[in-house]
Amino acid sequence: MVSIAYRKDLDGLRCVAVLAIVLFHASPPSLPGGFVGVDIFFVLSGFLITSIIVTEIGEDRFSLLRFYGRRIRRLFPALALVLAATLAAGWFMLSADDYVSLGRQTVAGAAFYANFHFWGASGYFDASTQTMPLLHLWSLGVEEQFYVMWPLTLWAILRMRVRPLWVLGMLTAASFAFCLYVSDGDPDQAFYSPFSRLWQLSLGGVVATLPPSAAGARGRSILSAAGLLLILLSCWLIDPGQPVPGVNAAMPTLGAALLIRAGPEALVNRLLSIRPAVAIGRISYPLYLWHWPLLSFAWINADLADPSRLARGGLILVAFVAAGATWRWVERPLKTVHPLRLLMAMAFVLVAALLVIWSGGVPQRAVNQDPRRAFVARQNALRFDDIEHSGLPNCGFMEWRSSRIKDMIDPRCTLPGRRGTYFLWGDSHAHALVVGMVRAVPQGISIARVASPGCAVDYPDTGRAPGSGRQGKRACRRSNDFAAAAVRRLKPDIVFLAQASGHQRSDWDALARSIRALGARRVVLVGPVPQWRPSLPLVIARAHWPFTEDYIATGLDRSILSTDALLHRRYDHSRDLTYLSLIDRLCDARGCRARLGDGLTSWDYGHLTAPASEYVARDILTRLGLPTRRTDMP
Repeated sequence: MVSIAYRKDLDGLRCVAVLAIVLFHASPPSLPGGFVGVDIFFVLSGFLITSIIVTEIGEDRFSLLRFYGRRIRRLFPALALVLAATLAAGWFMLSADDYVSLGRQTVAGAAFYANFHFWGASGYFDASTQTMPLLHLWSLGVEEQFYVMWPLTLWAILRMRVRPLWVLGMLTAASFAFCLYVSDGDPDQAFYSPFSRLWQLSLGGVVATLPPSAAGARGRSILSAAGLLLILLSCWLIDPGQPVPGVNAAMPTLGAALLIRAGPEALVNRLLSIRPAVAIGRISYPLYLWHWPLLSFAWINADLADPSRLARGGLILVAFVAAGATWRWVERPLKTVHPLRLLMAMAFVLVAALLVIWSGGVPQRAVNQDPRRAFVARQNALRFDDIEHSGLPNCGFMEWRSSRIKDMIDPRCTLPGRRGTYFLWGDSHAHALVVGMVRAVPQGISIARVASPGCAVDYPDTGRAPGSGRQGKRACRRSNDFAAAAVRRLKPDIVFLAQASGHQRSDWDALARSIRALGARRVVLVGPVPQWRPSLPLVIARAHWPFTEDYIATGLDRSILSTDALLHRRYDHSRDLTYLSLIDRLCDARGCRARLGDGLTSWDYGHLTAPASEYVARDILTRLGLPTRRTDMP
């Protein structure tokens, strides 16, 4: 068995892991696969915990109470401090709804089920997760769940008097197979589930139960070099667009296992044992805890804009200082305190978080009285209100709130009409037109539609459809294939094509000919809507407050205007389709239309609000010479 004596090189490996994570969070393009640092931490935890438990059971001195007491002393001091500090910061910075969300995140973090909490809330790489200050605690939840079941598992294995190496090897293989299986069908489950992450922790256990290595110094150095190479390659070659964890996670996981197995005297391990690496490794846990809330609050404070590199660099420096102070004045002094006291401290944090939830986020706080913040929050809420209050079914192959991929859409999405059928095909921007189209067309005409977020209209060449890696492309292919089959069955009067971007890469004439061959009588390409960066509500809150103009140019994405001009040149005289520019109708010398009546035209960067969708839909139908339902629209 491997000795449980302190190894400096393992602190050095912690240094590599935490720096990769911090750099990825602070600047994803700099290290696109830096999130694999979590995989390294899992292997390290599995190795160390298995080494301790197996050794103590073998020496007949293992105690569950003592084991959990050590875990509490190791994890609770820094965690309770960061949770309390984050909750306190939220008091001054978060609106009521966001503060309730932070309260729920705090409860999940304190009770060690954060992975399950975020599993049901969002994907780890979604843009919205930047505003979740405690998202990173998902990995702590996985580890704590491992700590609960692993001692009993090892005790049962050793009682059976079988070689633990073989049983742990089978557990690792089974968990890895499960991980690969769910990565295709449910990537969020693969990322957050303890069962799909168990193989990474148990692989560390396999390394801990291997017999002493017979390899010489050269062999160990080769092992360590190979391990480091795998970790470095994974940091550069893996990115969030690929299935994660899936088969890609094998690279950093195996790399960490090889480095641990190589031993402290191997070449790379000696490099990892240098004092700066060991020092960072010792504060890696509080550094991991502190860095993400700091970055997240910076995004929140900037209203989801991307803080400058200088600002992010300064926050990482603050995280290092906070981590060093936490290690020196919190973790070390509390190493010998009774676990019950630490449990009481965590219970205090838990109660405070529950009070935040039960009070509805304490709406009396001053931050809730800021009219600009209230304005932005109100506009963001329209994202789902316009859809859910319309009574219309979700007609895309992805859930609105969770972004989970679906196998089928509601049958009501592709029903024919008594007096005719119009078919709307595209991504979330096509979906934003649905509300207006349904309101604008005369009764008896059906608006059939297939509109999946992130899925461009690339039928029949669906391989280029955007999406989150292989699974996203598969969903887009399914969406477009389903839409094509629906067009073939319905033989609609008109097919409207609409998407957010990427228009210039498609041959729309060829696509129109393919769609007409399916039975559509006419094909209309709806041009892109005006788009603002980072979003229309934020542009107004920052640069046009109080808001009185109907048209603004501030923050307008000029590339969309160029795309519209390109589409004009290519398709104004097309024989295969009709091109309808929305820029022509919504923009002029003053900029683009930002307000319609009492509301905005977009609740984010470019998705139409319900009134704007109806305004645009009526304009489209009028320009095509088609009848519209009577209304009092402006």
